[in-house]
Amino acid sequence: MLAASPAEALALFERNKKDDRLVQDKHHKEVAGRHFSDILGVLGDELQSPSDCPERIMPLWLAHTASRLFRAQPLDRAKEWGLQFYAELKRLDGKLPFTVIHDWHANVVEPFAIKFSKRRGPNPWRYVERPKALQSLHARALSRDKIGIDEWRRILCNAFSHIYAGRTFVNLNNIDLNNMGKPQDKDKHFDSARLAVVHARNYSVAFASADASDYALANADRTNPNGNFDAYAAAVVQAYRMLAIHARLRAYTGKWPPYDRYIAIQNVHERAAFMRIAEGLLDCMARVAG
Repeated sequence: MLAASPAEALALFERNKKDDRLVQDKHHKEVAGRHFSDILGVLGDELQSPSDCPERIMPLWLAHTASRLFRAQPLDRAKEWGLQFYAELKRLDGKLPFTVIHDWHANVVEPFAIKFSKRRGPNPWRYVERPKALQSLHARALSRDKIGIDEWRRILCNAFSHIYAGRTFVNLNNIDLNNMGKPQDKDKHFDSARLAVVHARNYSVAFASADASDYALANADRTNPNGNFDAYAAAVVQAYRMLAIHARLRAYTGKWPPYDRYIAIQNVHERAAFMRIAEGLLDCMARVAG
């Protein structure tokens, strides 16, 4: 039976942490007769996906987000993050207002994009006007300003176009990488301009209505290659990962770049980005009055 309340969820996470039975790669795992769980698996054996998480524990969008952020961090840090995460859920009794999402974008995700967009040197993301405009819109919404769907759509489209930086294709879930470009995959990838329009349409509905269910639907749209995780936040992390080696690749004059080294550098930067936005999400939750 799944946890009955956020308070019980916190107790279950604490117990698994104390017994050193937390993992990141699966919701549940058996090793040498011992049962291990991840941040959501601790809620009960019946949980097989974030979508199985009861609304009494947390909103659907947050279950998917927590699952992604937990496995993206170093395990020791993820354990501490998860402890604070469930402590906040207990304090709020699992009820998070939509303002948490606006706060996360206005004060965590977009400021991060703005910061690395200012980096000198070869930088496809060097123009900060578009992430600044999206940050401003979320800040207005956080201040209870009513923003229409058309304004959201326009600013979101510009922001997604900026963060995708003209990349030709974005792979979607379940694409057959061995048959890229074949007819069976033609509907499984989008050029960046088309993808920006689709995401702007989906997220403008959620942000204009401040509806958590619409936000979860936008995250779950088949055009989102990030598996129920905020498409803009994921694109920011990916851009930071790519920027880590962008100048090196442009400057390299040899025959074969040291790709293994470059990938290792990218992985370090990706993890740092995820840790940054994960800690920021906790700060946003902490700012909600209990």
